[in-house]
Amino acid sequence: MSRSLPLLALLLALAACAPGVSLVPTEGDVAGVRPAYPDATLAQLEEGHRLYRARCGSCHRPHSPGELAPDAWPDIVADMAERAALSPDQSRAVTRFLVAVSIRAHAPPTPEDPPLGALGPPQLSRTDR
Repeated sequence: MSRSLPLLALLLALAACAPGVSLVPTEGDVAGVRPAYPDATLAQLEEGHRLYRARCGSCHRPHSPGELAPDAWPDIVADMAERAALSPDQSRAVTRFLVAVSIRAHAPPTPEDPPLGALGPPQLSRTDR
Protein backbone atom coordinates (compact mmCIF):
# COMPACT_ATOMS: atom_id res chain seq x y z
CA MET A 1 0.00 0.00 0.00
CA SER A 2 2.79 2.45 0.84
CA ARG A 3 4.22 2.08 -2.68
CA SER A 4 0.93 2.96 -4.31
CA LEU A 5 0.25 5.96 -2.07
CA PRO A 6 2.43 8.40 -4.10
CA LEU A 7 0.81 7.16 -7.32
CA LEU A 8 -2.64 7.68 -5.85
CA ALA A 9 -1.70 11.20 -4.74
CA LEU A 10 -0.42 11.99 -8.24
CA LEU A 11 -3.60 10.69 -9.88
CA LEU A 12 -5.78 12.73 -7.54
CA ALA A 13 -3.73 15.85 -8.22
CA LEU A 14 -4.03 15.34 -11.98
CA ALA A 15 -7.76 14.74 -11.74
CA ALA A 16 -8.18 17.97 -9.78
CA CYS A 17 -6.42 19.89 -12.55
CA ALA A 18 -8.46 18.38 -15.37
CA PRO A 19 -10.56 20.91 -17.26
CA GLY A 20 -14.28 20.54 -16.91
CA VAL A 21 -17.55 22.34 -16.89
CA SER A 22 -18.49 24.10 -13.67
CA LEU A 23 -21.58 22.53 -12.16
CA VAL A 24 -22.65 25.73 -10.42
CA PRO A 25 -25.76 27.01 -12.21
CA THR A 26 -25.72 30.57 -13.54
CA GLU A 27 -28.23 33.05 -14.93
CA GLY A 28 -26.82 32.12 -18.34
CA ASP A 29 -27.90 28.53 -17.69
CA VAL A 30 -31.41 29.74 -16.89
CA ALA A 31 -31.53 31.64 -20.19
CA GLY A 32 -30.16 28.63 -22.05
CA VAL A 33 -32.74 26.21 -20.66
CA ARG A 34 -35.77 28.53 -20.94
CA PRO A 35 -36.63 27.51 -24.54
CA ALA A 36 -37.31 24.00 -23.20
CA TYR A 37 -38.51 25.02 -19.72
CA PRO A 38 -39.93 28.59 -19.84
CA ASP A 39 -40.63 28.69 -16.10
CA ALA A 40 -37.10 27.62 -15.04
CA THR A 41 -35.46 29.72 -12.32
CA LEU A 42 -31.96 29.98 -10.91
CA ALA A 43 -33.27 28.78 -7.54
CA GLN A 44 -34.68 25.67 -9.21
CA LEU A 45 -31.38 24.93 -10.98
CA GLU A 46 -29.49 25.44 -7.70
CA GLU A 47 -31.86 23.02 -5.96
CA GLY A 48 -31.35 20.53 -8.80
CA HIS A 49 -27.59 20.87 -8.37
CA ARG A 50 -27.85 20.23 -4.63
CA LEU A 51 -30.11 17.22 -5.11
CA TYR A 52 -27.93 15.80 -7.88
CA ARG A 53 -24.87 15.88 -5.65
CA ALA A 54 -26.71 14.53 -2.59
CA ARG A 55 -29.02 11.91 -4.09
CA CYS A 56 -27.27 10.74 -7.26
CA GLY A 57 -23.83 10.86 -5.71
CA SER A 58 -24.91 8.76 -2.74
CA CYS A 59 -25.25 5.60 -4.88
CA HIS A 60 -22.74 6.06 -7.70
CA ARG A 61 -20.32 8.50 -9.26
CA PRO A 62 -22.61 11.04 -10.86
CA HIS A 63 -21.86 11.77 -14.49
CA SER A 64 -20.77 15.24 -15.45
CA PRO A 65 -23.78 16.85 -17.15
CA GLY A 66 -21.62 17.50 -20.21
CA GLU A 67 -20.95 13.79 -20.72
CA LEU A 68 -24.39 13.40 -22.29
CA ALA A 69 -26.42 15.45 -24.73
CA PRO A 70 -29.08 17.71 -23.18
CA ASP A 71 -31.93 15.64 -24.64
CA ALA A 72 -30.65 12.46 -22.95
CA TRP A 73 -31.08 13.70 -19.38
CA PRO A 74 -34.90 13.74 -19.01
CA ASP A 75 -35.20 9.98 -19.69
CA ILE A 76 -32.26 9.17 -17.42
CA VAL A 77 -33.65 11.21 -14.54
CA ALA A 78 -37.10 9.67 -15.06
CA ASP A 79 -35.55 6.19 -14.81
CA MET A 80 -33.51 7.03 -11.72
CA ALA A 81 -35.94 9.30 -9.82
CA GLU A 82 -37.70 6.48 -7.97
CA ARG A 83 -34.42 4.88 -6.89
CA ALA A 84 -33.22 8.25 -5.60
CA ALA A 85 -36.55 8.84 -3.82
CA LEU A 86 -37.12 12.11 -5.69
CA SER A 87 -40.50 13.81 -5.57
CA PRO A 88 -41.89 15.07 -8.90
CA ASP A 89 -40.72 18.62 -8.05
CA GLN A 90 -37.25 17.36 -7.11
CA SER A 91 -37.05 15.27 -10.28
CA ARG A 92 -38.03 18.35 -12.30
CA ALA A 93 -35.30 20.42 -10.61
CA VAL A 94 -32.62 17.78 -11.21
CA THR A 95 -33.67 17.38 -14.85
CA ARG A 96 -33.59 21.11 -15.52
CA PHE A 97 -30.22 21.47 -13.80
CA LEU A 98 -28.68 18.65 -15.86
CA VAL A 99 -30.17 19.88 -19.13
CA ALA A 100 -29.04 23.47 -18.44
CA VAL A 101 -25.44 22.56 -17.63
CA SER A 102 -25.33 20.08 -20.52
CA ILE A 103 -26.46 22.83 -22.90
CA ARG A 104 -23.61 25.01 -21.64
CA ALA A 105 -21.11 22.17 -21.94
CA HIS A 106 -22.12 21.45 -25.54
CA ALA A 107 -22.28 25.08 -26.66
CA PRO A 108 -19.63 26.13 -29.14
CA PRO A 109 -17.01 28.44 -27.66
CA THR A 110 -17.54 32.13 -28.19
CA PRO A 111 -14.77 34.52 -29.27
CA GLU A 112 -14.79 35.93 -25.73
CA ASP A 113 -14.32 32.45 -24.25
CA PRO A 114 -12.05 30.37 -26.53
CA PRO A 115 -11.19 26.82 -25.49
CA LEU A 116 -8.00 26.39 -23.50
CA GLY A 117 -4.98 26.28 -25.74
CA ALA A 118 -6.84 27.55 -28.79
CA LEU A 119 -4.95 30.21 -30.63
CA GLY A 120 -7.46 30.59 -33.43
CA PRO A 121 -6.77 30.39 -37.13
CA PRO A 122 -3.26 31.19 -38.25
CA GLN A 123 -2.76 34.83 -39.08
CA LEU A 124 -1.04 35.29 -42.40
CA SER A 125 0.27 38.60 -43.53
CA ARG A 126 1.72 39.77 -46.77
CA THR A 127 4.86 41.79 -46.75
CA ASP A 128 5.99 43.92 -49.63
CA ARG A 129 9.60 43.77 -50.68
